[in-house]
Amino acid sequence: MVLDIVVQADGRAELGVRRGSGHEVLDRQALDTFRRALRDVPVPPSLRGRQLALEPLVVVYALKD
Repeated sequence: MVLDIVVQADGRAELGVRRGSGHEVLDRQALDTFRRALRDVPVPPSLRGRQLALEPLVVVYALKD
C-alpha cells in the first residue's frame, strides 16, 4: 500500500491512498493507524502556516500467526 500525506497550513493532515494492497481490511486498518498517529504528533513550529506534501509513504505488512 502507498499513502499520500498532505499537511495543511492549519496543521490538519490529509491521507489518500495512492495504491491499495488489494486487501480492503488491511488498507482500512493502515489508514486508521496513520490517522491516529498524525492526530497525536504535532506539526513542528517551523512547518506551521504552509501546506506540505510529504513523500509517498510505503506501508509494508508483516503478518504473523
